Amino acid sequence: MHSVVQIRVKVSEQAQADKLKESYEYGTGFFINERGLILTCAHVLSGVDDPRNIVVFRNGKPLQARPLKIYRDVDLATLMVDAGKTEPLPLASGMPRLGERVMAVGFPYVDVFRDATPAVSSGHVAGNGRKIVYEDQPVDDLLVTDAFVADGCSGGPLVDGKGRVVGVLRFNLAKNGSWLGLSFAEPISAYLEKVGASSEKH
Repeated sequence: MHSVVQIRVKVSEQAQADKLKESYEYGTGFFINERGLILTCAHVLSGVDDPRNIVVFRNGKPLQARPLKIYRDVDLATLMVDAGKTEPLPLASGMPRLGERVMAVGFPYVDVFRDATPAVSSGHVAGNGRKIVYEDQPVDDLLVTDAFVADGCSGGPLVDGKGRVVGVLRFNLAKNGSWLGLSFAEPISAYLEKVGASSEKH
């Protein structure tokens, strides 16, 4: 899927002996227009102290990215890259149905997978508009799916059977390091509502 990109964020660097050790965090994003606009999760960028530390990999090619908007209340953010004409994913206009088949797309486990191809996990919509507590904080209006969302997939698209984005992947439900069979996404409607109130257009 050429519309899905990997995001690398440099979060720290330390001098060790005669070498400089850099630490990175990774996420996923996807194009939402033909001019290089990318949608992802805000928490993917949370460790950034310098916008120059955000790099997007499109088909394995690194591109310097710059952050545009951060919507922390719904954990969404947009980036822009200079990549010529880009191929956007269509955004769904409504909520998916319970039981509807969906696919979670992202770049998991960067320490294992070293190629430029995103992974796809299939599942169903297990809930929408759900309210949960995550890391001791209340979170409202989430999509729930039994598709697996691994580390590195945050910010990736949750797409329906027609290839339309219905949600943006956020996190999975785990206990003691074991996945409990459910993952969560921010409905794409949350972004569309924000765009309707801003100058940013997809």
